[in-house]
Amino acid sequence: MAVQWATPPVNAIMGGEKHTKWGEVAGMLRAHPGEWAKVAERPNRTSAVSLANSISSGKRPEFEPAGAFGSAYAPNETDPTRYDVFAGFGVKSPNSNGAAASPAYADDDGEWDDPEP
Repeated sequence: MAVQWATPPVNAIMGGEKHTKWGEVAGMLRAHPGEWAKVAERPNRTSAVSLANSISSGKRPEFEPAGAFGSAYAPNETDPTRYDVFAGFGVKSPNSNGAAASPAYADDDGEWDDPEP
């Protein structure tokens, strides 16, 4: 077989890792360092917090090492009973301790600002 030189796609899983949806997501985020993306929608806040924390803490192996990815969550704009989860490679989570947090915040006027993914 002849060798064919080619760069693997951004969703390629290296080192024999199991192919997962989250491996693809992590690969896409790595291809766009410093940018936020909506990566999931969850049915409730607890589920959104759990996923966001597993991303920023590196508990999911696709998002290792800890702190390489930032994460945040916010109520879904069209259905506030659901939550959106945001993540980015090389971005900091909104909380100073690195834990996931809602990207919405109250500024000087006391009004809640919309998140910018």
